[in-house]
Amino acid sequence: NLPRRLRGVFDTIVEYVTLCAIAPERRVEFARIMTGLLKPAGKYISLLFPMEDRPGGPPFGMNENEISDAFEAAGLVLEAARIHPKTIKPRRGREKLLTFYKSV
Repeated sequence: NLPRRLRGVFDTIVEYVTLCAIAPERRVEFARIMTGLLKPAGKYISLLFPMEDRPGGPPFGMNENEISDAFEAAGLVLEAARIHPKTIKPRRGREKLLTFYKSV
């Protein structure tokens, strides 16, 4: 329900641990909304946590391939994916930084 005036106006969207609160079956919907907010060639940057298979939620478990597929289906292209090296001990190996861009 975002205002139409926000469509296509953002150069970059940074999301920090939001996707884990969204039910997995609604992640493609979320990805489409984010894609719609970006300008052509805009970037979507996401820190995914928790990168693990877990029952129930929120937080729901995250899977890099599932997230990549959802955002690519929404029109974004995965640019980079890497383990975030500087994190607190309880999150080591359970976070991943993904960067997508909107194709022109």
